[in-house]
Amino acid sequence: MLEILVIEDELFLRQNIKTILEIKGYVCHEASHGGEGIELLTTLNPDLILCDVMMPGVDGFGVLEHVKSNDRLKEIPFIFLTARADAQDKQRAYGMNVTNYITKPFTITELISAIESGITKENI
Repeated sequence: MLEILVIEDELFLRQNIKTILEIKGYVCHEASHGGEGIELLTTLNPDLILCDVMMPGVDGFGVLEHVKSNDRLKEIPFIFLTARADAQDKQRAYGMNVTNYITKPFTITELISAIESGITKENI
């Protein structure tokens, strides 16, 4: 089973994403902020990371920077889920080799499609 780490500070959204992913057959780990996500990554090796951008403490860009600078983690597909639709944020994210950038609100279809595409790209 494929494992996904969801890093999202909004509890309701995080729980909904987790439920959707589990229904789709994924094992889902969750973190309520960037620092917790980074801590989980010391022992987890997920197949994909879904991460909010705007969070207290370590934001999504900080998590992405941590992942991309770690030899064990740097190849993990990383998808941003964010309310920030600013072109500069997207450009910054893609410049840091993010796999995908999904703006909120998003549909379940968009989310699953991005996950499946991200996992497939990394497995080619």
